[in-house]
Amino acid sequence: MPAYCPYCGANWCKLKETREVIEVVIEQGTSIAKYLWTDCKWGEHLKNHGMNWQMFLKCINDMRYVFMDWIYGRRNWKYALESLIKKLEELGVPCVSRLQRTQAPTRLYLRWYSEWRRIMTNKSLMCPKCGRRVEFLEVRQF
Repeated sequence: MPAYCPYCGANWCKLKETREVIEVVIEQGTSIAKYLWTDCKWGEHLKNHGMNWQMFLKCINDMRYVFMDWIYGRRNWKYALESLIKKLEELGVPCVSRLQRTQAPTRLYLRWYSEWRRIMTNKSLMCPKCGRRVEFLEVRQF
């Protein structure tokens, strides 16, 4: 599931200048955690079983290599999701079939990384191919 610039379609997983951005965003985990917790409404189920946002974010961070394999196309979303669900079940959170049917995200948000970069370097996060400011990447399904 490579991640692409929404403007020019450049594959950020293949560009030397941007691979680090992808890896930092996946490792930090907020984009995937927010997608599952809020957009897919996992948060309500997880909270009902004693898991708060910080615990879930740590769980996503612990699974970062699985999600890295997914974003680079080495594993599919189903595998990443099943691995995460197994981890949650090991932590005592029963996972219902609704969670297992969750679709892969179509966007990988870079907002926190972009803000950090702006503070540290006084520069916006730009696509090295088209030169436009990027706040998210498109994640395309095969």
